[in-house]
Amino acid sequence: MVVQGVADLVVILTREIWLIDFKTDEVSPRSVAAKVKIYGPQIKLYAAALEKMFSREVTVRALHFLAAGQTKEV
Repeated sequence: MVVQGVADLVVILTREIWLIDFKTDEVSPRSVAAKVKIYGPQIKLYAAALEKMFSREVTVRALHFLAAGQTKEV
């Protein structure tokens, strides 16, 4: 599997990994759920690649929408 992209924030801990991706779209709070559906597969692919690379589970997968001021776990 080849995944190309840049994860904005990856915290590698002893037994787990946290992955947070920041989105700069002009998103209203009401449209965040729709954007999570769009960006969800991207962060899941990043998580799968990180798990394979570091042999530990990604326990936090989240999207943070700057314009809406909301963070949603995926």
